Amino acid sequence: MEKNNSMELTVIIPVYNTEEYLSACLESLMRQGNLRLEIILVNDGSTDRSGEIAEQYARRDSRIKILHQENRGASAARNAGLEVAQGEYIAFVDSDDWIKEDSLYELYHKAVRCQADVLTGRLRYCNQDGSIGNSSRQVDEDILNIPLSGKECFNRLVATLSYLPMPVMYIYSRDYLKNIQARFEEGIMHEDELWTPLILCQAAKVIVVDLEFYYYRMHEKSVSHTAKINKRLYSLFRIADRLIEFAGRFTFTGEDRELKNWLYTILGHNMR
Repeated sequence: MEKNNSMELTVIIPVYNTEEYLSACLESLMRQGNLRLEIILVNDGSTDRSGEIAEQYARRDSRIKILHQENRGASAARNAGLEVAQGEYIAFVDSDDWIKEDSLYELYHKAVRCQADVLTGRLRYCNQDGSIGNSSRQVDEDILNIPLSGKECFNRLVATLSYLPMPVMYIYSRDYLKNIQARFEEGIMHEDELWTPLILCQAAKVIVVDLEFYYYRMHEKSVSHTAKINKRLYSLFRIADRLIEFAGRFTFTGEDRELKNWLYTILGHNMR
């Protein structure tokens, strides 16, 4: 990727009715060191004060840009952010979560040094009140800080129970996402279960680092707690169809065989 003097990292944040958490999320992004950063807030039809809070921050900090749209879901909001992102790398953050100080600076410079398509770290689960909980599972040391193909990385993470499909755990080369025409599937739940395998397994170079950088807030207002069963079922079958179609690109020999097996294993797990 050709280096330039413009934006280094774009953070895309879908925002929907998170007025009590949004300030903490944005304040954490203000503490990311000397990083040329743009923050794209996509207000997804919020009915509380989230849009107003976003506007207040945008007036204070020129790095913050706001897009407003009718409520169409997190996938559509992330896609809207991708359309206008200018950063060399892309990160996704949920508006009720927050980021460790200076961690995006570290992740970005590691990704650039390694010319990574995708780089992944670790997250820390937190309670609704922000109190700290458990960390995500530590990956095997023998895959840390070395270039892996996306298929090899996926196979190793799944085999060692270290794989999580959350898009927020990764940063992505914008050129890479453009080359594979990456978009989130709109109109479904559990879109992460589709996005992450497709993005990860097509990458030529993935770097895994042992840096806990993302704080993931768990609470009962999340979509998974409130969605209707018929929409869940539709979403799971849609994801299954797409993953089966994707698995069909690979053979039953060598590394591809292991990849297909793990994709089908994940399919079975998702449909339980």
